Amino acid sequence: MGVLYFKFRKVKKISYIIPAAYISLIALMYFLWEPNPDQIEIPMSVVNTFRTMSGLTMAIFFLLIGVVFGSLWKKYRPDESPKIAAV
Repeated sequence: MGVLYFKFRKVKKISYIIPAAYISLIALMYFLWEPNPDQIEIPMSVVNTFRTMSGLTMAIFFLLIGVVFGSLWKKYRPDESPKIAAV
């Protein structure tokens, strides 16, 4: 997905297209894979709560990574060349 971003970064709305493609890929794999053949011996409410909380904490984690690296990018601006003044 990162390669697609750099290849098509001049396209408008690319920040919406790449995540949508990723979500589509994950949904496709969810429906194409076989169900788990192992027996689950605990109540499904516990399993679904675990899955929900896992997804929620992963989303929070990646959101925080984006915020931290985005703020560092804004502060240090690595895409701009440093301006060196003559003494």
